[in-house]
Amino acid sequence: MTTAAEYMAAGISRSYRNRGNVLAQDNTEGLARLSRQFRKYYSAAAGQNASVFGQIANLTYVPAPPSWVVPADCDTIHWIEQRGVPVYAVTYDDRREAEPSEACIYRLANRLYPVGNTTDPGQQALVVLYTPVPPDFTAVGDTAPAAWNSNFDSMVIVDFALFLAKKDGRPEDVQALMDEANEEVGLYGAWLARNTVPLLKRFGMPVQVPATNTTSIRVP
Repeated sequence: MTTAAEYMAAGISRSYRNRGNVLAQDNTEGLARLSRQFRKYYSAAAGQNASVFGQIANLTYVPAPPSWVVPADCDTIHWIEQRGVPVYAVTYDDRREAEPSEACIYRLANRLYPVGNTTDPGQQALVVLYTPVPPDFTAVGDTAPAAWNSNFDSMVIVDFALFLAKKDGRPEDVQALMDEANEEVGLYGAWLARNTVPLLKRFGMPVQVPATNTTSIRVP
């Protein structure tokens, strides 16, 4: 896996077009920048394809107050179930009018609460599919998350290089890197829009089903 130091070194090299001796960027700032970039990439994936960085978690029931605590690293919850039965989320102001034939919950802050119907989920664990917020880079030896697709390391590097060029006020480099970054983002977005395996829809043949959400990411 690529380390933070390798991403930053490659980004600095790309940004300065190998001009020779230049002022190196502070590692602390570089680590913070890489952390923000990966949060952006994961957020885009959460909006387009739950399977890319999705994780499964079992949320233990908490009796007081009756609720389930959302994972601390949760960015987006895509699916909830209990003992194989779907659980549906409703808004707080709609909780009393939630569909009485379905198990429903509502979310406030970092907890999921039963809505107050007889069909509420029971006092057992909920299973959720969610996209996490990636961990921050805190040291130059840190590597990208295990779920990261290294085919898009070039996007990370160009993104970082563009950040440096903008910060240093190098307009010619900014324009050249912006063109590269737009291409990289386009490739990443196209990849997110595709499922990685054929999906078998009920009573049908396996087909490739494109994502319907058009969430995109932007270059810096």
